[in-house]
Formats: sequence, C-alpha cells, structure tokens
Amino acid sequence: MVAGNTINFTGGEVVLGANLANPLQGVVATIKDASGTVVGTAELGNLNSGMTNFIFDGVDASGEAMPNGVYRVEISGKNNAGANESPTPYVGSPVVSIMKDGSSGQAVLKLADGRSIKASEVTQWVN
Repeated sequence: MVAGNTINFTGGEVVLGANLANPLQGVVATIKDASGTVVGTAELGNLNSGMTNFIFDGVDASGEAMPNGVYRVEISGKNNAGANESPTPYVGSPVVSIMKDGSSGQAVLKLADGRSIKASEVTQWVN
C-alpha cells in the first residue's frame, strides 16, 4: 500500500486504505471517475486511528461493472470535536518488477498500475 488517491482500474478488486491520524466517525470513501463524477461510495463507519483497509470492487452505485480507467478515492469523516477530516488514502497494486536505482542504490518497484515507487514508500504489504 502506497499513499495516493489514484486508482488505475483494470478489472478485479483493488485494496485501498485510509491512514487516520485520529479516530473518526461516519467515515465514507468516495470513488470518482476521471471527470469527477461520483460513481460509488463505501460507508466505512467509525474507525480508530491507524491504517484501515477496504476493497474497491469495481462496481458502481447502480451495481454495474465499471469500465477500466482512472478513478480517484477520497476519504472523509468527523473527528471527536465534530470537525471534518480527510485522512490520507492508500492504493494497493501488485509489484511486477524490481529495479535498482542507479544513483541512490535503492530498490524501485514497478507496479501493475503503472507507478514506479521506492521500496521505502511502501507503508503496508498486502496479499
């Protein structure tokens, strides 16, 4: 899992996450298409601080399979004082190759969704 809100959807399920600094109530994940139209929401309920994972199943609000493409996830909830908070979203993607960065010597992971990230950017490994 890597911080970010872009989902490069190619079918199947995508593991998403929210990293909460504080406990939040009424947490909702909103999925938007490339034009910004809301295509689905997930009610995550009340969550404690820390990382919480959930699944984006690629099905829109009307129950139809969504086409491959770029989507965005936004997460929001209310803290104990009633103020809105938007925790950092995380997106999972399988690793397809590992390379070594020539200048730093760090491992660089090429992800199935097209991103290339440093191994140090991985917050959580999921199956």
